[in-house]
Amino acid sequence: MKIIIFITSLLFISTANAAWLGGKTPKWIFANKIVYFGIDNPSTQKLCKYYSRNFKFNATTEAGKNMLSILLAAKMANKKIDIWYSQSKKPGTNHKNGCTPEMMAVVSNIGISE
Repeated sequence: MKIIIFITSLLFISTANAAWLGGKTPKWIFANKIVYFGIDNPSTQKLCKYYSRNFKFNATTEAGKNMLSILLAAKMANKKIDIWYSQSKKPGTNHKNGCTPEMMAVVSNIGISE
């Protein structure tokens, strides 16, 4: 019984900050090992803005390489994307008042929505 409660609590914690945005235009893409990008009309309730960028993900993993491919394909084809992410640790802030790369929303999945 204890193990079931433990697993249930882990699932709740891992999805508590999960969020989704659909039909967004990717903008301001910057990359090295970590990819940073922004979107049109970002929500300030769950996102912070670090020099016009709202999201980040690690491009050195297989999943990150796949997400980068989708992101760049959408950008080049002028398509909108769907984003699944963990919200910012400092929503509503920008680079002047608390949003740093460490505080940005972390992407778990990207898809082309059109």
